[in-house]
Amino acid sequence: MPFFVVEQPTVEPVSLNDLRAQCRIDEDFNEEDELLKTYIIAAREYCEEYTGRHYAEKTLGYLGKFPAGQGHLELTPNINEVLFIEYLDSAGGNTSISADDYIVDLVSICGAVVPLTDWPATKANHPQPVTIHFECGGGECKHVVKQAILLLASHWHQNREGSVIGVASKEAEYSVHSLLAGQRVVNL
Repeated sequence: MPFFVVEQPTVEPVSLNDLRAQCRIDEDFNEEDELLKTYIIAAREYCEEYTGRHYAEKTLGYLGKFPAGQGHLELTPNINEVLFIEYLDSAGGNTSISADDYIVDLVSICGAVVPLTDWPATKANHPQPVTIHFECGGGECKHVVKQAILLLASHWHQNREGSVIGVASKEAEYSVHSLLAGQRVVNL
């Protein structure tokens, strides 16, 4: 699916103090705080990519096409709200769809937009005539996900060289994947 980030998260599901405790870093030693923050972000992004879910609130965009007729337009898991739907009409003009003309499925594992009537006709031969912006992620993050983020971030802190290969690296990967296995969204 052609998704893109419109607005990055401002709050992570794991705090800097959580990672400091995991790494056993003294509170007075703050010289590596910026590095630790990047580990948290990278670990959260890895967990999101691996599971197909979103753990920090952000705004995403969709570029694509409407399904035929009244077909559901599937987006991503953990949708909070659709901000707008716009499309290029058959004349090439930019047109918005009123929120009264669709329902957002927030209950299914993978959120979707469901039209109340057929989707409108779009500009012919345009590869991506539809733009949707929506908020997703955030809320209370499960403990297994927080633990996976902490394990990854602390592993990267302790093993800074990219050439570290072996038992420790495989054990960290196995632990993280074991924690996240039940959180994965599999597209069938």
